[in-house]
Amino acid sequence: MENIDLSFFLEPPVLDTAALLTIEALYPLSMVPAQPGAYYRSQAHPTDPMIFGMLENALGWHFGEKERSEFLKDLRKTASKKHNKQAKWKDSDWLSGRSSGSGSGFTSLLMYHMHVDTHWLPQVMEYDDLWSQHLHDVGANFMGGSKHYDGDLESLINRSKTPDTTKPINPKTKKYPPLIEFGESTTHQKLTREDATILPSGAVHFKSVRDGYPLYYVSPKRRGYVVPQSPYRYRIMTTLTLANLIQIALNDPASPLYLGSNDGWVDVNWEQL
Repeated sequence: MENIDLSFFLEPPVLDTAALLTIEALYPLSMVPAQPGAYYRSQAHPTDPMIFGMLENALGWHFGEKERSEFLKDLRKTASKKHNKQAKWKDSDWLSGRSSGSGSGFTSLLMYHMHVDTHWLPQVMEYDDLWSQHLHDVGANFMGGSKHYDGDLESLINRSKTPDTTKPINPKTKKYPPLIEFGESTTHQKLTREDATILPSGAVHFKSVRDGYPLYYVSPKRRGYVVPQSPYRYRIMTTLTLANLIQIALNDPASPLYLGSNDGWVDVNWEQL
């Protein structure tokens, strides 16, 4: 951490240095720009925040969301003291902190000092595959997400899938309600696990059986991938200081370079124009 140099941020973002960025995929890429639902649809090309994130990996800037926010706040405060009286920068995004960010909540440190000016995008081959999403969940989703649970819950779980034909059919679902209904409303009973396992029917709060499920589990998701038929090429405008930092970093990246999911490995070339 002590060797990380973020002083480039204190310079006004005068983007007078051009570079050609070439990205060659070494593996199928899955570039999902926002938090998805059940289907992780990949874009055909990376977004600007994805490109900036990849370059930050090369620079070794692995900051958590809170830490990143604090860095930006401190850097902006210091930059404002030096440049806020200049009309050109007073209301700039750089000093005001305005940002469109990314769909995933990622805020890049490079976003004010780097601009994707022109791009040359390749044709891509697309396909879907199953992907394992690793989850650590203390909420109610574990019941639908994990297929593993303690054996003494088997009878109770079976009753939660058995229709109770003594009750009226639900007019919306056109089905009988189950013997055991799990939920988290005030009408769901909070029982000990032992009492829950012998309950013949009723509404049971999910916390009654939480300790019978793992906190960590894997959920299969459908995910889109693309295989670029040639490299992505971008003309980047930036500051001379940042261009030099990136050139040095890409000659000896601090970590493997990837786009999208962390197995989307790429080879990157940076040529200052």
